[in-house]
Amino acid sequence: MKTKHTWLYRLSKIIVLLAILVGIYAGVSYILVCNHLRPITPIATPYLGTPTGSWGPTAFSFIHQTNERQRMLTKSKRYHGFEIDLYTQPNDPTLYVAHDPRQFKYKMTLQAAFSIPKEPAENFFWIDMKSSLTQAQIDEVKNIARLCGVPLENLIFEPPYKDDAQAKLLTQNGLRVILFITGFEKEFNAEQTQALVDKTQHRIEEIQPWGISSGMGLYPYLKAYFPNYPKAICYNTTKRPSLKKYFMRRLIAKDPSVRIFLTDEYNWDNLGVKND
Repeated sequence: MKTKHTWLYRLSKIIVLLAILVGIYAGVSYILVCNHLRPITPIATPYLGTPTGSWGPTAFSFIHQTNERQRMLTKSKRYHGFEIDLYTQPNDPTLYVAHDPRQFKYKMTLQAAFSIPKEPAENFFWIDMKSSLTQAQIDEVKNIARLCGVPLENLIFEPPYKDDAQAKLLTQNGLRVILFITGFEKEFNAEQTQALVDKTQHRIEEIQPWGISSGMGLYPYLKAYFPNYPKAICYNTTKRPSLKKYFMRRLIAKDPSVRIFLTDEYNWDNLGVKND
């Protein structure tokens, strides 16, 4: 009997210790997330404009870099929003899904990517463009989407960084564009910050994107200086399972201007497999 009581006592101590450790981990994760999302005090006049059209996607959570068939298939059980990288090669009109030359050996066509999730009309694609497209290639994207049953309003294009000409061409084609915003991470005074806000506002008014985008580190700046504009925020710093992602998603969803939260889950499935 004494041995049994001793075993139960030790087990209870282990359970209590584990509960304390989990509580500490959860508390630290929550504090770190709150620090990420801590609002800043604007030192320049915010831009209060909004898009000319309504925001389309109804999926809030997107999964990052679903460029492999098995990864997208696995993630489609939990997600309806997929980020894919659109990659083209010189003298080759084919539209491929791959992030860079390292991934290109596992490439698949855009049509193959659109065809993986079930119920195409209920899935959304954040298309990170690794190169600019010609008008003919843009028309091909539209044709592929129609063939696969993916509504054009379910496609969200992120043009190559600072390629405003490409962004304008996409919007002229009636496609939805998110404009990646950066620069606010630098230490600026009030005059420099106002100049950056004005420059970004001019880009927004010229391009007329459906939304703006940034990494988590710049989110407080986007919230302060572009409070009303729809936002697509990505957090791909921590690839392993983490309570930080859980808290971040719940807390950032309280901002009605954040329409998409893009996250990573690389270690929950097998990457680098062939797309046969």
